Amino acid sequence: MPDFRREHIFKKHLLSDILALSLCAFLSGIETDEEIETYGKEKFSFLKTFLSLPNGIPSHDTITRVFRILDKNKFAECLHKYWAEIMDFLQERHISMDGKVCRATNKGGKKKSGICIVTAWACEQNLCLGQLKIDEKSSKKTAIPSLIDDIDIKIFRRVVFIQLKSVYFIPR
Repeated sequence: MPDFRREHIFKKHLLSDILALSLCAFLSGIETDEEIETYGKEKFSFLKTFLSLPNGIPSHDTITRVFRILDKNKFAECLHKYWAEIMDFLQERHISMDGKVCRATNKGGKKKSGICIVTAWACEQNLCLGQLKIDEKSSKKTAIPSLIDDIDIKIFRRVVFIQLKSVYFIPR
């Protein structure tokens, strides 16, 4: 993503570093700019392995300013392109799908009333490609085609293995 900040202002931090730091923090469950800064300071040695960080971790004020003027549509487009690159890399890889009921989510002692989530997993990369909550009156069998559409598995032209009980063949 091109740097949209004004040219005449001294920029201590690279835009790519700020966005990558924020994305890593978000994927770790961080929600606020202050928490992103704290996350960056705690994980500095890890982040330094793939980010430049010439002036250390940006302050939460810097992060706030960047996200305030960030073009959300362009950023979403960049993330979509990145996702497409990941999908290209995952071609010809094994994807597993499985559904699990979340513990302690059942209603009033009813065994089958808990929240169920179906997950698509790229096995060799240990990467979750997507998750979908199953509607109460639905089943895994009806949720799986929806998840396949959501993560666009059809571009893979592969076999998707689901719980060792059923196999879906994705048409070419």
